[in-house]
Amino acid sequence: MEWFKEWAKPAVVIVAIGLIANCQNQRFDTIDNQLKVIDERTFEMNTRLSRIEGKLDITVNVPNNESPPARIEK
Repeated sequence: MEWFKEWAKPAVVIVAIGLIANCQNQRFDTIDNQLKVIDERTFEMNTRLSRIEGKLDITVNVPNNESPPARIEK
């Protein structure tokens, strides 16, 4: 019974570390999946915008730090 008391504490610590590590891995997997979904949706929206621009025959080149002009003239 003495050996059980001696090995019980390290065993509990190892199990606790394993559980914490497993939870962290699941959290990162969830974040990774969310980022993949966001990336797919962004690509889909960019594709749709490109198709709309092509059908309307418009293109707007605006630097990132400026707002688009109020009226676009051809």
